[in-house]
Amino acid sequence: MPTQTISSLLDRFTTPRILALLFVLYLSFHTVLSPYFPPEGIKPLDLFFTYSPSEAYSIVEGYGEAGRAIYVKTELTLDIAFPVIYSLLLSTVLNFLFRSILPPQSAFRNLRYLPFAAAAIDILENLAIVALITLLPRHFDTLAALAGLLTSIKWILVALCMLTILISASFWLARHVSGKQAN
Repeated sequence: MPTQTISSLLDRFTTPRILALLFVLYLSFHTVLSPYFPPEGIKPLDLFFTYSPSEAYSIVEGYGEAGRAIYVKTELTLDIAFPVIYSLLLSTVLNFLFRSILPPQSAFRNLRYLPFAAAAIDILENLAIVALITLLPRHFDTLAALAGLLTSIKWILVALCMLTILISASFWLARHVSGKQAN
């Protein structure tokens, strides 16, 4: 899909109603669905910032058979939907802010696509973790290293998204506060 098509879709769907809907969907994952995963005592591999292949295998083997089955099911369902929701939310927030603080042709507006990169890496990370678990008891250190790398890249991209939102919101707030003081 060409960038202009994505851009026009983002522009069309950047409304307070869509932002509210995406925010509610995002929160529902944390308040309604998150209590069911992970099971007690399991820290999901994709919540670590980084891990070595030996750490990855130690962690997933520690889940036990039942824990790994739940993890795989969650990775292939909820953890595929969640990146889609958070990328749409973050991109919409960035687009909203950028429309207020940046000229239409600013190259910085392309940062609104950063959440989609984070989501794509997140989904690839999920698939790598699923492969790592389903191939047990065999160990493939290259696959585990790839999963760890994808996890780190995901968190770096998410942090960049949040930093971009924070900086943009500061500019938006400064513009709106100074605009109200001038009136």
